[in-house]
Amino acid sequence: MALLVNGAGGSAADPILHGLRAQFVFATSSFDVATVTNAWMDQAPGFPGTSSISASLTPTAATIISGVTGSYADTPDQLTIGSTTGLATDDAIYLSHASITDGIYLIASVVDGTTITLQSDPFAGGGDQTGISYQVGWSFIEDIGTAPISSDAAGDENYFKARVADGSANTTDAFDTFWARTAPTGSAYIALDGLTYTGQTFSDNVFTLSILASWTNKGGISHVALANHSVQSVNNFTWTSGGGTA
Repeated sequence: MALLVNGAGGSAADPILHGLRAQFVFATSSFDVATVTNAWMDQAPGFPGTSSISASLTPTAATIISGVTGSYADTPDQLTIGSTTGLATDDAIYLSHASITDGIYLIASVVDGTTITLQSDPFAGGGDQTGISYQVGWSFIEDIGTAPISSDAAGDENYFKARVADGSANTTDAFDTFWARTAPTGSAYIALDGLTYTGQTFSDNVFTLSILASWTNKGGISHVALANHSVQSVNNFTWTSGGGTA
């Protein structure tokens, strides 16, 4: 299972922020899944779950692609697997090889019927490789707080569950949890240049923006980018927690 967003979500005190779009992935390191029986997102432990998300998985639950003879061409940085049918950018794949850290990686592009490129490519620069084990994983992508994901002001615990089977119909259940919470009010939510969230108007060509300073992993927000306007010499930025401009 791969759940947490930039480290957030592991506790009620360090949740994922309501409204963020998140990708939840389940995958296997045994490379033997033959059937995705079901997947659920709900707010209680135990199997089976109550709110099936199987029909919303990407790729589809019927997409089963795995093998142990994948190969990598360092030029032009492409991974060859048995098939790419049903795959798309941002789909997940579990990879294992002596030259990388085994784990879940995301697809950058589908080149053709057997070839993909990878985001944060772990093989890049390491030469050509063979004997790569792989199995495509399955993702559920949704906004935090949109059903069946639940959030509230105190933090709500959600259970992401999957049931898969191998070719001999041996079934495996797996789950993980995360906490989701609506943003607090006040300066704990957002502050510009260390000032209060109620908003000031001032000029500053180098300013700091603090998001959810009271949450260890900022609710899953890794950074906030403010882009320069292409033609204006002065840029006006507005934040909405209490209002204000800078």
